[in-house]
Amino acid sequence: MLDKEDIRKIEELLEKNLETKLKIHLKPIKSDIAEIRRETKQVVNFFDNEYLGLRSRVERIEEVLNLKP
Repeated sequence: MLDKEDIRKIEELLEKNLETKLKIHLKPIKSDIAEIRRETKQVVNFFDNEYLGLRSRVERIEEVLNLKP
C-alpha cells in the first residue's frame, strides 16, 4: 500500500514531467510571439512615418492656399 511519502514522490515526478513538457511546447510559441511583436512594431512604425509625411504635406498645402486647418 502506498503511504504519504510515496504519493508525494509520485506527485513530484508528475509535476517535473509536466513542467518539462510545458517548456518544450511553450518554446516555439514564445519565439512566434516575439516575431509577431517585431513585425507589428515594423508595421506601426511604417504607417506612423507615412502619416507624419502626409501631415506635413497637408500643412504645407494649407499654408500655401491660406486654408484654415
